[in-house]
Amino acid sequence: MDSKKVIETEKIDLEELISSFKVQDKKVFKSYLKDVWADLTERNSEKNVSGISKITFSSYYNLPGIINDRLFNVIDENKTGYLESAEFILGMITLFCEEFDENSKFIFNFYDFDKDGEISKEDIRIVLSYVSLIEDFHNYKDRVNSQEELYSIIKKCFEKIKGEKMCYKDFKKVIENVSSDIYLMILLFLYEKKPFTKATLLTYAKKDDKSPSNSPPHSPTKLVASPTKNSFSPYNLFKRERRRTATLKEFKSAISHDLMDTSPTSLKRSKGRFSTQKDNIISLIPTSKNVHPTKHSKFNSLNSNSFNNQNINDDHYSPIHRKNKKNLKNLSKGNSNSGFTSFANNYLQNSDKNINYNDIDLEPAFKQLKRKVPNFKDNETNSIISGELNEIKKGNNDKDKEKNKDDDLFFNHYDQEDSIDNEDDEKEEDINECEGYLIKFIDNKERKVWFRLVGKDLFFFKNENDEIHKGMHNLSGVFVQEEPEKEINGKKCYCFSVTYPKKTRMYYVKDENEYKKWVEKLKIATGYTNLTDLYEIKEKIGRGKFGLIKLGINKKTGKKVAIKIMNKKDMTNQDLELARTETEILKICQHPNIIQLYDVFENVKYFYLIMEYCPGGDLFSYLEQRNFRLPEDQAAKFMHKMCAAVYYIHSYGIAHRDLKPENVLMTSKDDDADLRILDFGLSKIIGPEEKCTEPYGTLSYVAPEVLLDIPYGKEVDLWALGVITYLMLSGSLPFDDKHSEEVIAKKTVTEPPPYKGNIWKKISKEAKNFVERLLEKDPEKRMNIKEALRHEWFHKFDDTNIISARRISRENKSKDFELFTNTEKLKKNL
Repeated sequence: MDSKKVIETEKIDLEELISSFKVQDKKVFKSYLKDVWADLTERNSEKNVSGISKITFSSYYNLPGIINDRLFNVIDENKTGYLESAEFILGMITLFCEEFDENSKFIFNFYDFDKDGEISKEDIRIVLSYVSLIEDFHNYKDRVNSQEELYSIIKKCFEKIKGEKMCYKDFKKVIENVSSDIYLMILLFLYEKKPFTKATLLTYAKKDDKSPSNSPPHSPTKLVASPTKNSFSPYNLFKRERRRTATLKEFKSAISHDLMDTSPTSLKRSKGRFSTQKDNIISLIPTSKNVHPTKHSKFNSLNSNSFNNQNINDDHYSPIHRKNKKNLKNLSKGNSNSGFTSFANNYLQNSDKNINYNDIDLEPAFKQLKRKVPNFKDNETNSIISGELNEIKKGNNDKDKEKNKDDDLFFNHYDQEDSIDNEDDEKEEDINECEGYLIKFIDNKERKVWFRLVGKDLFFFKNENDEIHKGMHNLSGVFVQEEPEKEINGKKCYCFSVTYPKKTRMYYVKDENEYKKWVEKLKIATGYTNLTDLYEIKEKIGRGKFGLIKLGINKKTGKKVAIKIMNKKDMTNQDLELARTETEILKICQHPNIIQLYDVFENVKYFYLIMEYCPGGDLFSYLEQRNFRLPEDQAAKFMHKMCAAVYYIHSYGIAHRDLKPENVLMTSKDDDADLRILDFGLSKIIGPEEKCTEPYGTLSYVAPEVLLDIPYGKEVDLWALGVITYLMLSGSLPFDDKHSEEVIAKKTVTEPPPYKGNIWKKISKEAKNFVERLLEKDPEKRMNIKEALRHEWFHKFDDTNIISARRISRENKSKDFELFTNTEKLKKNL
């Protein structure tokens, strides 16, 4: 009888736990938000548009991956692509001030990608994959562990839900009676990454003449289910907060006006874990309609008469090295004026002309990324980007063997155990403050203005003793530059500039020490780090869509890296979105067969991505050196690694959209070289049921649905894998023509891939079936990534037990992430 006794769910007082994180005074908070909105709106490049753009919002509220996009979309209720004043203020107040009923609906909308009032397991998993409350993910194994725990949390939340989706009513019941993880994980993550400080709000309290003796209203008790007790959930965050409650007494007694959190758990950590000042993370993900091809889709009504009459040459040609092509949708219809040379191609052709090499080498940049280098294997070779690498010699292997030692110098490490258990290390909110007179010239007249820097907000006052500020500038996404000294009215003045997206403001200081103090504090506020202090920039080794790639040397370690330099001049908002999305995606990718991002820098003119260096060149060159013929077992080995990497990115909602041999790098030129997928410049993070509409890709590798202008999903990557496999096995492309791109497009849409000649007689039936199932023209019938990784072709050449493990564990969802992303031999107990 006792064994069947129902165990009651442990409950916690939600309001008591999160009250220290919340902003209690709505009036003060609203005053702050009005100023922020006005300041950020001035940065718009669009004329006659009043609101905060997605790019500007991303620089203000630094959040990873899809989280920033989801937050923007939830706040943007009018769906204009710009946050109007009322939207911005209401959204932020709902998030930081409101109680459970209003706040939980806000979080529910985070998961509701298609806005149908229901959320699925995959909706939740995709979003929470980008959330980490307790630790940063430093390597592939961390990602595996987090995914396993995440599957467990989601399974628990859906145990009593009928069907595969839950509505908002179900969502609330789960939080109250089953587990609060799916609510608290996002909420606390957004609280800890908040883009403002307590000190900033105290400034507005003075402006609104608030009495420090006024106590914020106490929220009523709200009981919800306790979060799961594992490392991925908010449980440890709460434990940490309880242990440190005693340390708050002295701080709280000093500040009786408690506008918002004074708890160390919500404050910036002294070692940088929860800092919002240096993690300049930007993600821009346009949403698209949920449209699926139907039985009456274009795939079942193809008519060759829709093409111009042309002589179709059925001969199969050797592959042609093709540059990135966009605007593909009209090609399949024979439109020779389809604008095939895209904005990216135009930019690429002019990139060298737009880049001043002296500027690249001398101008300071600002560091965005700060984390450990993933450590995949002890014997992993040192690698990263290559374009035209024939002149670059292989790196020093002795240095590669000291990878772990080098990594400590590459990045600022953070010890989780020490951070959680050592209370003495926890400090108050780390507020970067500075104040004093700065000189501005208005209409050529000298004017002294009193400025006060608080966190990332620069306030200005009419006089030194004024309590109420005249205005403020938020320093998110701006750049500070030391300028040459100038003589004004016979006296030497020290000068620095602050560059905003649309203007540059110059400031002058007469005292050298005061000048140094301001420059130092402003650099901290804007996340300044000089690129050339850390890296020596060497010769050009390749080109990218938005610029070029240069060899770099870490000055402390001597380690080679590749520095991808993207010129911001004349870039449209669409260009910027692609560039920033690529950066954000690379930050999440910690897989042995995906290129690694080490650092990100930015200044007024350029983005700099410090990446893994691969001296072996790209896969196309690798195949070319072998006459485009690989032994079938080696082709299977390479494709298995690529499929595992694609499963990894698809697990995070990432569609690559430009997979091709030129975007796969080799760690060496040897036969046993490893590979890395790179160039996420056309990639996009999308929800489980979302579709893309942009006609992006490279013609010979692009899927038929893109050419036919049908909304598409991540299935386009599977098509590209099929083309690459065909090329590795046969030495030719399945859809090709020497003279006409339109013919290639027509073949892609209407004709089956040819399996002719002696070469295909020697290829196994398993390999041919693998290619055929990937080159299925209807995406609904195309083999998916799990089916690809379970395919008999890989089993035929499997010298580990990983394929068998995938088959045995089909029902064990918690193991899927490791099973399908792992390319190494699995442990027996897995």
